[in-house]
Amino acid sequence: MHASNRKAVSTLTLILLLLGSAIFGAFISYVWVMANFYLEPENTVELIITEASFPINHADYFNFTVMNPSHSLSSTNITGIYLAAEGDASIYNVTNTYPEELPILVEKGTSKTVKCLKNWGEFAGKSITIHVSAMNASGAIRTVNTEFVKLELDVDFDASISCKQFNVTVTNHPTSALNLTLTKVLVNQQTPENTTIHLPTNLTVKNSVSFQCLFNWENLNPVVRVETAEGYYAEAAANATASILLLITDVTFSETNPNEISITILNSEVSSTPVDITDIVVAYSNGTEYYINGYLSHPKFSPYYALEVNETVTFDHCVWNWANYRDKDVTIIVYTKQGFTPVSKTVKTPPSIIFTTLPSFNLASIGYFLVNVTNTASSLQSINVTQIKFNETVTEMTPSFLEVPIGGKAWCNCTFNWLSFRGHNVTITVYTADGLNVSNSMVLPSIELKISKEPTFAKTATGIPYVNITVLNTIFSAKKVNITQLVFEIQNTADIIDGTLTIPNLEPDGYVLLAGTNTTIVCPWNWPLYLSQNLTITVQTTDGYSISETFQIPESTP
Repeated sequence: MHASNRKAVSTLTLILLLLGSAIFGAFISYVWVMANFYLEPENTVELIITEASFPINHADYFNFTVMNPSHSLSSTNITGIYLAAEGDASIYNVTNTYPEELPILVEKGTSKTVKCLKNWGEFAGKSITIHVSAMNASGAIRTVNTEFVKLELDVDFDASISCKQFNVTVTNHPTSALNLTLTKVLVNQQTPENTTIHLPTNLTVKNSVSFQCLFNWENLNPVVRVETAEGYYAEAAANATASILLLITDVTFSETNPNEISITILNSEVSSTPVDITDIVVAYSNGTEYYINGYLSHPKFSPYYALEVNETVTFDHCVWNWANYRDKDVTIIVYTKQGFTPVSKTVKTPPSIIFTTLPSFNLASIGYFLVNVTNTASSLQSINVTQIKFNETVTEMTPSFLEVPIGGKAWCNCTFNWLSFRGHNVTITVYTADGLNVSNSMVLPSIELKISKEPTFAKTATGIPYVNITVLNTIFSAKKVNITQLVFEIQNTADIIDGTLTIPNLEPDGYVLLAGTNTTIVCPWNWPLYLSQNLTITVQTTDGYSISETFQIPESTP
């Protein structure tokens, strides 16, 4: 070939080679870029839930089948299973699975069916979503629409009837998809002592069944649960309180009849309900019990006595012969119709001798005082008073030896100057030859007021009726008094005299009356309306002292 032609061919070949290299390089670069663009991360595993079933006749479990596809890079372990229900913001963890426990191995290119022992009945009729999480794998989700089934429960707790029973009504909702079989009733996770329903029992759609449960729910907040063979259940809180504070506040032994006692019972304000008292029992220390006849007491408690909340009742004339059961412990027990825990109180019966004393002090006789001693009819023997003390000081008794028979009374004069004790609290103690003693604490009088003479019933020159009252603060009083009010009582009606109209005025500051002085108070009052009737006049002072006397209004007006 001509030299010039060979040169041209060589040049063309070089150009073609360079162009081909450029095109190939660009293609290789494109492939490298695209390969990097489509590069998948390592260890990719994708689980898929292929099937899910919530069997309507078994709300206590559900099934799902999960697949680990062949294109997955490896096997994986299911580590978590969760439920979410339509309209419920909570996520529910499933921990019990069958036939394997979590974690559950799913080989590459295989499927596995898992039974989840989780009750889903409360969500029946809603869409339920299953979430499955796994190790080194993307999770799987599947949503299933379930059929509607609903068990309804109504409970009736009434502590005013009983704290040991309650009523239950169970209903299979009218639009439920199947009939149900009741198999269990629980109260606070416990089986009641007894029910009036025979289990199992069929409960068809739209129908209800009512029954009674025997269960002591005193001081509890009971929650009732009913369950069915199909796995459905319903719960209901009582929203009721069965608690009472019943107290025996007093037990009194009759002073006149050793066959009777009185019992006072309080149903406290903190009690949740009224109660019906049905029985009162006297329990001896040896375990013997005596039931008091509720028909003989006053008021009666047979068949029962209704005691409201914050109410007290005293059962008088409760017949029980304690005449020969002296100075011993007995326990009084009170039972209620509602079945609350019985309330009890232990008391000691009276000794063989029961006597009372009543000291009497007169400001006009500060050199002595009197003591009335009563030996009650419930005593078993007479008493002999041998000593009487004023505080810790032995007084001189007249008579020096005082014998009081059963059911008798006697007075004793005690010589003692008590002038300096006026207005003070003192204790008078009476001792007997048998070593018994009775004490009385009292505040001695310090004021002696008197309406010193008959009131004057008159009229002014203009015909306005008034009453003149003369009040004396005797020389025996230890202090002055401040008269603040006069009250006229007639025909069971009290009329408070207007202190701004009296002379001297009793309002607003009262009238001070020194010891050993008197004053006459003029009181406007329409006495002609009450001719020949008895009028009781009461004089009241600032410190609460008062005196009352009764007079007859004249038969005619002057």
